[in-house]
Amino acid sequence: MPDFSSPNFDFLSNLDPALMHQAVLAERYCLDDPNAALIKLRLFGELLAKNIAARFGVYADTQFQQIDILKELKYRDVLDQKLSDMFHRIRIVGNAAVHEGKGTVRDALQDLRLAHQLAVYFYRVFKTPKFKSGPFQVPPNPSNVTEALQNDLETARNQILELQGQIEYHGIINSLEASYGFLFRDEFQDRIFTHKYHSKEYWHDLSFHKRVIFNLAFNYRGPIAINIRPEAQ
Repeated sequence: MPDFSSPNFDFLSNLDPALMHQAVLAERYCLDDPNAALIKLRLFGELLAKNIAARFGVYADTQFQQIDILKELKYRDVLDQKLSDMFHRIRIVGNAAVHEGKGTVRDALQDLRLAHQLAVYFYRVFKTPKFKSGPFQVPPNPSNVTEALQNDLETARNQILELQGQIEYHGIINSLEASYGFLFRDEFQDRIFTHKYHSKEYWHDLSFHKRVIFNLAFNYRGPIAINIRPEAQ
């Protein structure tokens, strides 16, 4: 993980370092590569919304997209209209950055300001109610973008697609009961839970040690395999 401080998000380090990491990288890219900054901010918004939902005990279905989580948070009065609009702005502009390569410095700076306001809200609710962060500061333009940062950006792109359930994985059924089971994912050799509810179409075609293709969804407990179907022979 790149090691550098932030003029706007350092306060997150003692509440959620992983969230701070995404925001700091967005700052790092903001003026030099705004498309990359918007991708990072899109991931920041996704992770922040899930974090807030988990902390407030708001159940998020494993197939919920970011828009569904935001609707649920607003419905429960966790987010007011202003906060909701900030999240949606970051989501919409970030999606255009991921899927269409769009993004200007103006877009990146505007969304970075919104992310800063959301981070302050998050810190006040869950850490220090009277916290004052100081005014937003335009980040300095980096002299270069390192290979490590470029690799981190590619990871961010994949994380967003993964969160949206668009990446396909291959694996094998490790155990299977009437309504749930576990898979081993080839790429990482990790064991992932699944439930019949998320793969109704092919559930009866599954069996122990059968090769399968699947997508991932997430809830507060971690990843869940969805859309499971037999691997083509």
